[in-house]
Amino acid sequence: MQVLFNALMGLRRSEINGVKYSDVDYINRTLTVERQLGKKINTKKEDFEPKTYTKQEVGLKTPSSYRILPIPDYVFEAILEQRKIYEKNRSRRPNTFQDLDFICCSS
Repeated sequence: MQVLFNALMGLRRSEINGVKYSDVDYINRTLTVERQLGKKINTKKEDFEPKTYTKQEVGLKTPSSYRILPIPDYVFEAILEQRKIYEKNRSRRPNTFQDLDFICCSS
């Protein structure tokens, strides 16, 4: 998914990591880019849970970074397949699954 978002849609790494399923308009096949994952300015690593310091939801760098992009058919189909995996994992592990809605997430 990360390669598809980068190569076919031109998203940056931090923007890709911040994309959520709620950002996808399934009817119009568009993606709203409105956040990235990174570290918040003027914060200390000690203030966050382990391994979450650089994974905070932060705003984008410039006003023009906020945009709505058309989703190519190939990427849209991949999003739907990834969503099936996401839902399967959520139902299989209801007690341990963190439902944060991110498309590109790790176990």
